Parts: sequence; C-alpha cells; structure tokens
Amino acid sequence: MAGTRGIHEENEEIGTKSLLQSDHIYQYVLETSVYPRETESMKELRNKTETHSSRSYKTSSADVGQFLNMILKLINAKNTMQIGIQSGYVLLSTALAIPNDGKILCIDYGHGNYQLYFPVIEKAGMAHKIDYNESSISLVLKMSKDEKHHGAFDFIYVDAHKTTCSEYHKTLIELVRIGGVIVYDKTLLSETLGTLRIVSDNDASGIRYYGDPVLLFNEKVASDPRVEICQVPVGIGVTLCRRIR
Repeated sequence: MAGTRGIHEENEEIGTKSLLQSDHIYQYVLETSVYPRETESMKELRNKTETHSSRSYKTSSADVGQFLNMILKLINAKNTMQIGIQSGYVLLSTALAIPNDGKILCIDYGHGNYQLYFPVIEKAGMAHKIDYNESSISLVLKMSKDEKHHGAFDFIYVDAHKTTCSEYHKTLIELVRIGGVIVYDKTLLSETLGTLRIVSDNDASGIRYYGDPVLLFNEKVASDPRVEICQVPVGIGVTLCRRIR
C-alpha cells in the first residue's frame, strides 16, 4: 500500500529513539528526578562507593535504585531476597522501600564492600531488616527443595554473572509468589564484550554474539511462559520478570 512503511523500516526508526543515547539527557534525568529525591543515606553511600570502591563501575546506578524502590512500593513487597550485594546501594534502596517489619535475605559469595556500605545502612536504621548469608546458589537450591519457601518472596533482585543467573532462574521462579517480581540487573551489558552489539542477519560481517552469556540469558528468560517480562534501559539494563504461573 502506498505510503505504508515496512515493519523492518518502522522498527529501525523506533530503535533509534528507544534508548538514552546522550550523556546530557541522562544527566538531566539524574539531576531532575533522581538526585533531588535521593535520601541522605543513599547519597552518602553512592558518594562513598564512587570515592573508595575499586569496583564502583560494577555497582548499580542511582536511577536503578530509584526505579526498584518504586517497583517495591507498587507491589507492596515485604519479604524479599537479594543475590549479589556489590556496593549495597540496591540493598539500602530495598530496605528503605519495604515496611519496618519487612525482611531482605541477602546471599553473596563474600562480604565484598561490606565494611563500606553496612555502617551507612546501620546509620539509616535499616540493619534490622537484613539477614546476611555468605553463600551461593547452593542455598537457593536448598530452599527450593523445601515447600515452605515456595512462593514466599514478593521480590527478588539478582546481580550475578549471567551464566549463574540462568541456573538461579530455574529455582527462583519457585520461590517468588505468583504476581511477585524477579529483577535481573545489568542485562544490556555484555560480560565479555562491553556494550551489547547485535547485528542483523544480513549484516556484511555476519556476526551475531549469541555466545555471550548475557544474550543467552536474555533469550532464555524471554521465552519462559511462567513470567511476563520487561527490559528497561535504566543503568546498564534491568529485566523485570513478573511470575504469572
């Protein structure tokens, strides 16, 4: 039909407008709606991380913290889990969002930046909400075998290597309640190549990076009929999975 563009052409145009491709716009978002609403404790932790942590480039950004804080409140989350602590920024954001009798089960291989973030969490009066476990996927597997934990969590946040995330997803889906949310962080950042690079099938290079664990994980979650998903370009990519069955 005359004047009607092909689907491929239309999708290409949408793609050029769907991500924040300007540092100036991103800074505008931070300065307009993120930083002014950031609590003093969140700001203190962010500044400490940026100044003292050698792994600050791997920590969640302020806009991710704000976004997850909103999600937690929208679903009235109370019983939560976090896998991978990093700087503690999301941990503090979660603690501030859930009610006073809410709980966060924290699972991490090691304390990491524990000495950096935990004093700030204590100062904010949030330490009583946190149950810290220096463990790994073995604890999650153990919990999944006990029916009392099935559907026990309203919200689960995962910041782990995407190869591991694929294993986590098999069991976490049983632990989150129907209507609950699992969030995977850093799903638009290649763990082997930096920024994800997707090329079309007819690209002259013929390269498609499906060997990358992030891409493999994204495809696996997207095809899971037990969840509704939404990939959000905040930070370096966040994937929300809402359990529907």
